[in-house]
Amino acid sequence: RFGLPNEGRALARCALDLHVPLAHGLGFDALASSGSNERLTPSLENRALRLYFPEDYSMIEAWMSEEDELLNRTLQRCLREVRRALDADSDVKALATCKVRGRVKSVYSVVKKLL
Repeated sequence: RFGLPNEGRALARCALDLHVPLAHGLGFDALASSGSNERLTPSLENRALRLYFPEDYSMIEAWMSEEDELLNRTLQRCLREVRRALDADSDVKALATCKVRGRVKSVYSVVKKLL
């Protein structure tokens, strides 16, 4: 795919070191790809990580895939508990309307937390 054997890894490293932090700094992580819920920055992060650390990426991706149901059940339980706590607190209700959202981390986010 790339002209030189290490060119793909070099481009991936450049993306991880330069383009991803720059995109975060410019607020691109809040943008979504057209017609998709996939945000731009996590997509760049994951693609660069997959090129730079293909074996590690595959291992973590496989683990997350195996644990997908558990991760989603845990996330939904946590969201319910937070919503219930907010609904039960009259002071919070008087001050603001809260919207609680959550997501399962991307492979890149998991790797970043582990390092």
